[in-house]
Amino acid sequence: MRRTLVFALAVAAAGVAVAASTAARPHAHGTAARAAAACGTVPTVAPNDPQHLTAKLPRAVRQVYNGYSTRIQASAWAHWKPKHKGPYTVGLVMDALANPDQTAHYNDQIAALKKSKLVKKVIAVSSKTGGDAAGELQLYQSVIQQGADIVLLQPTSPPAFVSAIAAAAKKGIPTIVSNSPVDSPYVVNVVPNAYTGPAIALSNILRQMNGKGNLLEVHGIPSTSVDQTTFQTFDKVLANCPDVKVVGEVDGMFAPPVVQSAVLQWLATHPGQVDVVAQTAVMAPAIMQAFQQAGRKVPNVVDDVAQQGSVAYWAQNASKGYKGAGFAGGEGDFTNLSTRIVERMLVGQGPKLNTIIWSQPQITQGNLSKFVDPSWTLNTPGNVEPPPSAYTKDSTLDALFTNPSISTK
Repeated sequence: MRRTLVFALAVAAAGVAVAASTAARPHAHGTAARAAAACGTVPTVAPNDPQHLTAKLPRAVRQVYNGYSTRIQASAWAHWKPKHKGPYTVGLVMDALANPDQTAHYNDQIAALKKSKLVKKVIAVSSKTGGDAAGELQLYQSVIQQGADIVLLQPTSPPAFVSAIAAAAKKGIPTIVSNSPVDSPYVVNVVPNAYTGPAIALSNILRQMNGKGNLLEVHGIPSTSVDQTTFQTFDKVLANCPDVKVVGEVDGMFAPPVVQSAVLQWLATHPGQVDVVAQTAVMAPAIMQAFQQAGRKVPNVVDDVAQQGSVAYWAQNASKGYKGAGFAGGEGDFTNLSTRIVERMLVGQGPKLNTIIWSQPQITQGNLSKFVDPSWTLNTPGNVEPPPSAYTKDSTLDALFTNPSISTK
């Protein structure tokens, strides 16, 4: 899996130099699949929670797990404390720093950890080549050998790390996972919910369109779990929208030049109106630029993992009828959350579950001004960073830890 986090989406895109395909894929939004709920409704889907662990959480916290697909398990670290007194050594293992977002995430995470009084040393490493699971696994094992008390890991291939994570657990070393969740009780997955974010964003935009219009789908890398999960989510939302017609789909590979080329090629043979574009993540500006280059009206674009360029276009064209929706997922927000979780674990608060959802705030017309800078244009690169007021609240984290009363200060 944007890859679940946006940092990894860009890593995957860095090595892509292939043309996008437009092969059709099966979808569930045919007329026979229409449900009775109103268009723009986010379906309630039970999370993959065989032990019903989320049922014990407060309702507001439980809701963020709606539709979450990776198995939720009781954490092996619910009563863990480090073997010695602090301060502690934290390991950081990340995929290649192949783009500005990934590099910013890496540097921000190191800086945040070093500011903590609980941390005396950060052992930070990154792969030389994106997607090198074997190389990253060696880095992970090296960090543990160097004495890390806890490790932050951004796995390029989650299954490849299951055994190594279990081996580290036998030594009493927890692993906090970002990017793609690992199916294990020995991790704390700190990841977005790939169901709720896209579902709410698409629903918001369809309600503004009164549930009518022609929709183009722009995939990232179709073989990735984030792309598949995102479009399965879109299908569930569209099942309630009989007046929304999917008129085509292309592959953008998360790479702006490929996105523009693929959309332009599709537009050249499809002169009909396009009212909305649903895309996996981070590709909204390139989609808008393709429509402009083709001399076509820019449709409403679902801005999953919103970009500065696309929210700038939204803000500048809302008065002309542009209807936007999306959610923010900046590395500063994630770094803040992961560092707080590290601190909570180091003092012995103990996570209840193997998954803590990174709630990425939705951007709407009502709160757009909090997310956009007036100096931005469609060509401004970068993720939209949520304001600190939108960060995960301490009360939410308290509900997810066994001993939240232990102070991290």
